[in-house]
Amino acid sequence: MKKNKINNNLSHQIINKKINLYYINKDSPGMIFWDENGLYIFEELKKLIREKLLLYSYNEVKTPVLINKKLWIKSEHYNFFNKNMFSIYKENREFCIKPMNCPGHIYLFKNKLRSYSDLPLRISEFGNCFRIEPSGSLYGLMRTNSFVQDDAHIFCLENQIYDEIYNCISIINNVYSIFNFNKINIKFSTRPKFKIGDDILWDKSENLILNILNNNKIKFDINVGEGSFYGPKIEFILFDYINRPWQCGTIQLDLFLSNKLNAYYIDKDNNKKNPIIIHRAILGSIERFIGIITEHFQGKYPVWISPIQIVIININDNNNKYIFNLYNKLLDLKIRVKIDLRNKNIKYKIRENIILNIPYIIVIGDKEIKNNILSIRERDKDYIYTINYEEFLIKIKNEIKNRVL
Repeated sequence: MKKNKINNNLSHQIINKKINLYYINKDSPGMIFWDENGLYIFEELKKLIREKLLLYSYNEVKTPVLINKKLWIKSEHYNFFNKNMFSIYKENREFCIKPMNCPGHIYLFKNKLRSYSDLPLRISEFGNCFRIEPSGSLYGLMRTNSFVQDDAHIFCLENQIYDEIYNCISIINNVYSIFNFNKINIKFSTRPKFKIGDDILWDKSENLILNILNNNKIKFDINVGEGSFYGPKIEFILFDYINRPWQCGTIQLDLFLSNKLNAYYIDKDNNKKNPIIIHRAILGSIERFIGIITEHFQGKYPVWISPIQIVIININDNNNKYIFNLYNKLLDLKIRVKIDLRNKNIKYKIRENIILNIPYIIVIGDKEIKNNILSIRERDKDYIYTINYEEFLIKIKNEIKNRVL
């Protein structure tokens, strides 16, 4: 039986060569140099996440990349994760470059005296993380040594766990629905062989997650032994162009780390109590998520997240003054627009910009100026139509504001 041939042109790495999102240099393996096109997408994703988190009263923070090795030993991350951690030794001190954000967020929690009435406290960060991956496993945007995680930690009471995890699931589902993914798998990852804490608390945390998944009729697979060393995990799996699974969103229930790092709040009886910590990421690695959506849309991103949303093409140099005026009006409206005034054949310029997957090509000539209209070539349409400026503005602003696919 013949195997189906894989079309590697569908890979985000090949698509990147056409639309210039990022660059990787051999002197900085597994670390991304973002070109302006890729950075536009990166920032739009951050904007989307910030909008969603505002609805749930998250506090955005920023924590250091370098933290003393002693903290990582105390939190047990060093014991379980040191082979994947970069470190720096200077002035008789050893610092680790953070592979995750949780200890930093716990320190922020500890920085103030907290009351039970302050909980749940939701802390979020677009955190720069660094992990040593075997060189043979590095793969474009999907597996890197450096990545930004849309991370968050929710410090809460035991009776708040259900609602907080349910809300995390809702946010992830809501964000993923914007992209209309063909397939999303959910996994429930149970206690690993090497872990902290006793089995009674592990039973409790696993049962709490199972109840949430079952009560809400969420379909999931059980991933035996693949939880974090501090707690069970819900994983949201997305798929690349050849149907390989990639972990993106995660929700982890942690009953242990607040005790390890002596984080506490004052309860209603004036006693010190360790908070429950829910670790969660929506996109996961933003780099990986961009790789996923690049393959999902095949570089033809929806207008709202397209690096360039409009290109304006002139027919002759007499049109340039009008074009610059139009260009500046669109820029003032925060629309990502560029102009193409090259002295080339109009069909050639249209064809070149089609290859770049720009959603809207506006052609301006003497006729358009005289009649105060725009000639539009939409992506994936093989014809040009005319429309007045106000109508077009309503159309594109709606696509951007409502994140239309």
